[in-house]
Amino acid sequence: MVARLLIVMCVVALFTVVTIWLKRRQLNRARIASSELVSTEARDRMPTLVYFWSEGCGQCRSTQAPIVERLGETLGAKKLRVEEIDVGKEPQRAAAWGVRTVPTIYILDKQGGVKYVQNGIATDRVIRDQLHGLVD
Repeated sequence: MVARLLIVMCVVALFTVVTIWLKRRQLNRARIASSELVSTEARDRMPTLVYFWSEGCGQCRSTQAPIVERLGETLGAKKLRVEEIDVGKEPQRAAAWGVRTVPTIYILDKQGGVKYVQNGIATDRVIRDQLHGLVD
């Protein structure tokens, strides 16, 4: 019994370490890729929501896209820049950012630094909480 518990604890610890490592790796890749986005496109110095999606992703179309669109409309183009990237049309860009699943959302601060990454569905509340303090 104790041996099984020890094995389960080791597996959980290993899973946690691997998850943290993958998240850090993804954030590092996104930081490098975001510098290109900021230097070429986001000279207006506003927070940016970068949304990676795919035509074949039902959750992207039915759940995540309406949330992203609503946030863009609510906050307005003068407060939040929304960049939508179809991974099917721009796979090299998705790879550069370290995108492994869709939908994936990155939140960049006014200087273009990556503050948050959300793999999978991000609720309106989660995105608003992440934008709190970044949007004027």
